[in-house]
Amino acid sequence: MFNSHALAAFDLSSLPSRTACEFQPRRPRLAERDLENLFEFIWKHDSYVYEHPRYRLQTALAILLFFHLGLYPTVALSEGFYYRDTTLLVANHNGAIRVLLIVCLEDRHKHQRSAKRWARTMILADDPSKRRMCPVTIFLSLALADGVVQGVQKGHHLASIDIGESPAWKVIKYKPELLDLPVMRRASNNVLLQSRALTPNLLQKMMQTQIQRAGHAQTFQKIREDVKKAAARESRRLESDSNSPHMLIGRGQGKAVFELLAPYLRSDIMLWDPITFRIDSGIIWKPSSLHKVVEAQLRYDATRASLIAHLYGVCSTYTQIQDVLRPFMEAASPIAFEAYYPGAEPDACGNCPWCGMRLSR
Repeated sequence: MFNSHALAAFDLSSLPSRTACEFQPRRPRLAERDLENLFEFIWKHDSYVYEHPRYRLQTALAILLFFHLGLYPTVALSEGFYYRDTTLLVANHNGAIRVLLIVCLEDRHKHQRSAKRWARTMILADDPSKRRMCPVTIFLSLALADGVVQGVQKGHHLASIDIGESPAWKVIKYKPELLDLPVMRRASNNVLLQSRALTPNLLQKMMQTQIQRAGHAQTFQKIREDVKKAAARESRRLESDSNSPHMLIGRGQGKAVFELLAPYLRSDIMLWDPITFRIDSGIIWKPSSLHKVVEAQLRYDATRASLIAHLYGVCSTYTQIQDVLRPFMEAASPIAFEAYYPGAEPDACGNCPWCGMRLSR
């Protein structure tokens, strides 16, 4: 049930700075069409069956954190990624519920050269127009599925909360006993392990194999090159304003965050780049229909079928965050739904009795 104490007032003056810059490279190499196609494969066309469906969400989130903020699993997240490293803010903005995710990776000692940048306030905004590539939507669904948020067990509960209009932002309160819960976790026998974090090396491997299955090795290389240039740009900015460091906004989100946090942010020195992606359209990817294996899987995997419907199908017109959280939360649930294929039990050799194909679980 909804708990009226799930929210607390948030004073924008508690933010460390009134200035912010976007994590954006000059002359980006990545084309938007390439990134769109990568995530269409992840959600819609990938026939690989993870041990737990949450792994697909965690892999997508890891790619997006790297794209938007340059947080790579074996570097920025090598010392863990916990709910205590984050803050969720919510407000009504122009009649819609909007959510901000604040990330601050303090007390990181393994990579001293970059620790100063990660310890700053980093801000991501939910994107109603691109839920398929929205890190805030994925993160919020993980937090709700984990029971971290006080008094809100379901996405539609957000609509019943007296949130208030922006700029009166409110913080979504976490349960104190779950602050040290890892966001990225491992599973065993279809059950998510409560305190077993996904190791940075394993998360990196999952990212790489996901990208290879999608045929987007070149796309990821361009992301890496863009992140390298954006990080160098941020290092120069930090040197110039070391006394009052600015906040860091995710790539491509400068204008949106400024609109959401106005009039707090100083517009005269609010820096964002109008060019998020390479100007040309990138590789022309041919429209592809569902793979026959994916079609067969979706007949018995209602969770993923619902997720695809909300991102690309008949439900894609519902863009409000409270309307799209349910399929994400079901995929992130600690106990995975076990799909059962009637009459398709493997034969003595472990193959499908209908087509002979061996599918790994």
